[in-house]
Amino acid sequence: MLDAVRYHSVGYARWDQVGRLLYLADYLEPARSHAGAADDARRERVPGDAHGVLCEVATERLAYLRERGRSILQETRDFWESLKCAG
Repeated sequence: MLDAVRYHSVGYARWDQVGRLLYLADYLEPARSHAGAADDARRERVPGDAHGVLCEVATERLAYLRERGRSILQETRDFWESLKCAG
């Protein structure tokens, strides 16, 4: 649980389902400035496709960092690799 809280915004490769769902909840929070119809649809999909939504969110977060030329933490890289997302 502590690792879920500690890494909720950057990702952590050794998370269990609780950590992964907290990562999603942080990103899909309706009050977020980026929240919109796409996030509404993602929230609806989480119960049946948590892994797929997790891959979408992680991909989006990585793209955001890259587009802005920001560094990507090793924890985030390891998390991405642990997801084994298609594509």
